[in-house]
Amino acid sequence: MKKTLLRFTLIISVVLIFCNSLFAQVTTSGINGVVASDKNENLPGAAVVATHVPSGTQYGTITGPDGRYVIKGMRSGGPYN
Repeated sequence: MKKTLLRFTLIISVVLIFCNSLFAQVTTSGINGVVASDKNENLPGAAVVATHVPSGTQYGTITGPDGRYVIKGMRSGGPYN
């Protein structure tokens, strides 16, 4: 009986340790928004560039037909220009 309980405890412990490693942390970030003119008209095809100030890394994209943009995979933290 004690061997069975010990095996069960060991198996549960190993499973819990391996399950914990399945939850990876995301280490990137992203931004999104809308580019509009002074007259509040959305601007399709506008270039958007975000620069990570500490490293100088630049990330860019082009706005869609509705003036919206999404930049993914950016470095966490900031500041950004």
